[in-house]
Amino acid sequence: MADCSRVARTAPAAEPLPVTGQVNLRGLAPLVVVEVLYGLQQRAGAECTSYCRFLRRLARELRQAQVSSLSELPVQAEPVRRSLVNSLLTHLGRAFADPRTEIAKDRWDLTVLGHHGWLAFTGISQRWLREAVKGWAAHDLPRRRGKQAGARLHEIVGAMVRLSATLRAGRRDQGENPGGLGRADIEAFLHRLAFLSAGGQLSAYCRVKTCQDAGRVLTEIRSSGMTRSSGPAAGLADDFTLTAGDVPAKADPGDPGRDVRAEIMRQICGHLRELEETISSRETRVAVELLMDTGRRPAEICTLEWDCLVATPPARRCWSMTIPGLTGCSVACRSASTPRH
Repeated sequence: MADCSRVARTAPAAEPLPVTGQVNLRGLAPLVVVEVLYGLQQRAGAECTSYCRFLRRLARELRQAQVSSLSELPVQAEPVRRSLVNSLLTHLGRAFADPRTEIAKDRWDLTVLGHHGWLAFTGISQRWLREAVKGWAAHDLPRRRGKQAGARLHEIVGAMVRLSATLRAGRRDQGENPGGLGRADIEAFLHRLAFLSAGGQLSAYCRVKTCQDAGRVLTEIRSSGMTRSSGPAAGLADDFTLTAGDVPAKADPGDPGRDVRAEIMRQICGHLRELEETISSRETRVAVELLMDTGRRPAEICTLEWDCLVATPPARRCWSMTIPGLTGCSVACRSASTPRH
């Protein structure tokens, strides 16, 4: 005779009938329900839209998998649902995060530290250098303001990643012993940057910024006491640093503008329908088209009010819009005979 209790536990749960504007969480583990509700609450607080159709699919996956926690759910194949799960898991991780434990990791969630984005140190292979750069970043981050603080730190850490790669490729010990480093290693680093710049793999501007940022970090590592016997960079030689003379001259003005290349614009225009129907939503497609037509920044487009566009009926389709906080208005025109698809 079959074990009825076992059959009841292993039998797939019947899917509830969908109700407009509602997502049914019945049949999920209690912890999963709490995790989903908390994550959605945090997304709503951050003004992120959560669509019912994707939440229903997620709830169906959770019922079928019968997981005890959201983190046990297999990786989702659909990009939108995968992004939703990652967002919920991120908010759950922040619920128990602490700045002191966060800076001990090799990948920081900058939201825990009062900023936006992520900062990864995993590209620095030498343990002493990685710990020294983390110590420098922990000291530098509280002094930064604005939404771009994380992006600027990411650039600086990227310069140290290039230095780490040079040490790893050019030394037998792969740069693991700070006491064995010296001026020759700095010169190898400068030659490597010059080679990448000459081959078109590194812009002249990026080469200058890399030298400036690496030199700044190495100087502040010393000034903060990390080269003492108890520090991560103990024994680091004084000549392992970049001087003002090591920084190449800035590139001459007159470089090409920052417009997106025509072939990239064609790719974007060709996937607008996929952006609306599969990847995101109608609102995202409209925002992308406004960015393309007006050249405005994403932050400015996000401040637009409802019904802010004024259209003109002639053969050329034109819009004008007023952006809060800016004088004047933006005008965008597109031929009605060649609409985007």
